[in-house]
Amino acid sequence: MKTKKLLAVLLAAVMTVALMPSWALAADTGVADAAALEEAIANAPDGQETVITLESSLELTETIVIGENKQIKLDMNGQTITVSDNFTGRPFTINGALSVTGNGTINTTNCQTAYGSFDNYGSLVIENGTYIGSVLAGGSVVKNRPESYCEIYDGRFNGTPTAVYNEGVTKIYGGTFDGRSCSVCSSSSWGYTIQSHWNNKGASKPEFYFYNGTVIGVQGAFSTSAGYSEIHDGTFKTVSCDKHPNATTAWYALYIAGESGEVESHVYGGTFTSASKYAVYIGNSNDGGEKQQAAAYIHGGTFTSGRSDYVIYEDVNLGRLNITGGMFYLNDNSVADVSKWVNEDYMQDESGAIVHNHAKDLVHVPDQQPTCTEPGNSEYWYCEVCDLYFQDADAKTEITKEDTVIQAAGHKLTKTEEKAATCTEKGNEEYWACEVCGKYFSDEACTQEINLADTVIAATGHSYENGKCTVCGALDPDYVPFKPEIIAGTNGTWQKGSKDGMSFTSNAEFADFLKVQVDGKDVDKANYEVKEGSTIVNLKASYLETLTEGQHSLSIVSQTGTATTTFTIQGASVTDPDGDTNAPQTGDTTQKGDSTSPKTGDSSQPLLWMTLL
Repeated sequence: MKTKKLLAVLLAAVMTVALMPSWALAADTGVADAAALEEAIANAPDGQETVITLESSLELTETIVIGENKQIKLDMNGQTITVSDNFTGRPFTINGALSVTGNGTINTTNCQTAYGSFDNYGSLVIENGTYIGSVLAGGSVVKNRPESYCEIYDGRFNGTPTAVYNEGVTKIYGGTFDGRSCSVCSSSSWGYTIQSHWNNKGASKPEFYFYNGTVIGVQGAFSTSAGYSEIHDGTFKTVSCDKHPNATTAWYALYIAGESGEVESHVYGGTFTSASKYAVYIGNSNDGGEKQQAAAYIHGGTFTSGRSDYVIYEDVNLGRLNITGGMFYLNDNSVADVSKWVNEDYMQDESGAIVHNHAKDLVHVPDQQPTCTEPGNSEYWYCEVCDLYFQDADAKTEITKEDTVIQAAGHKLTKTEEKAATCTEKGNEEYWACEVCGKYFSDEACTQEINLADTVIAATGHSYENGKCTVCGALDPDYVPFKPEIIAGTNGTWQKGSKDGMSFTSNAEFADFLKVQVDGKDVDKANYEVKEGSTIVNLKASYLETLTEGQHSLSIVSQTGTATTTFTIQGASVTDPDGDTNAPQTGDTTQKGDSTSPKTGDSSQPLLWMTLL
């Protein structure tokens, strides 16, 4: 599509400039006369934007040409450009790119062979300014040639029969376009204020995009005679010329006819008012040039006829109209009937507005009660196409979405206090329960939903010690009382004369140790040693020497009970001169073969004994 190609070219140009280093942009050049302006443009570097500022008003005697590779930004600086009386053409012919700013004026009214201001073969951007021409010159302020691109953001364009004549791609975002030519007053110099034509069949079809602005015309306001056009907003009206104040020579606010090729036009908004004729004229098999097909789609806008019978004319052979929006009135502001062109999914109401036929696309939404957290809704009907809500199935009573909402009820909470668990019973954490929805929460603000099981604190179970729970005092049914026992050293034998004592081990805890008893009598602590593991008692040899020979009982007494065993004390062993040992002995020692000498356990010389005797 041509638009995409032109946009791609423009984007590439913008990116090229943006990526250039600052030194690569030509400096701002000031000019004070026509010769200096022409020289500055000629000397501008190719492919680089050059800003040229007018320092004073000037007069042109011939057209200034913007070369194919030139990128000129002309700052009018509030100055005025005029042309000489014998000037022919337009002040600027653009083969490259020209951007005009600075709220200046180009005035060619003094010359009937000056056809306007701009003849564009490349790219033209007009940011603001005033552009005036002669109605007798038969031209247009802007002529946008095939395969060219034009953007207008603001400004005033008047005087010439046509303000903008498009054969390429034109986009208008604002401005006032005022054409007062009248075919009755001048049969050779008239035209619609804005026109779009396809004269060069070897080029792409024209495209016109009008986003906002004001268009005034006598002969007609906006005309699309070929290609494609869109109107999004703006004011379009026809008025009387100075010589015919009753507006009998005024034509249509919007003219869509295939005079130079098939045409398709979409209207999304805007106000269209005709002084004396139809507001919209579609297709022309009478005097419509090539008499090609014309298709119009009205999606919105306000249309007021200058007639008392119809607001729109559609050629039965060449015109095709489809209406899905807008409002339509006759010259007395009564409703103009356009129902025959209204799309089957739409209808015209009593106010003249085109509305969607909601009944065909209504979705019934039954009432739904709210929950604690989710809103509910009353019963309603919804039109998916229009995004509208109705209280009834016939779509007679419109409501808003908010009207259907039933607010959430909110939770009705009951608090359960924290309860500690016991040995046998479960407890619970603090929580809140909603009586309505049955949900549980860990906080009163209901920010944290939980399960009831999450609140349970398990029973701790008994902590038994010595057969009794240390928490609640319950008895341990499986408890078997601890009975200390001697687990090492039972029934031992110690022979007098031994250097080492006797060791006994009780399985009672060392911490529970109380005392040691031998033969039921407490043993002095000096006569034994006790150490951990479980309880280890070592009777000292010195103590054991004091015990009589024979069997004795031993008790290790602990807080948890008494561990008892027996042990035997044997007499000391006796060694004879021959090296024989006679053991056990009773405690007395006697030399071998002497039956009269007591056995004291001592060995003496016979002479000593004889002396004593």
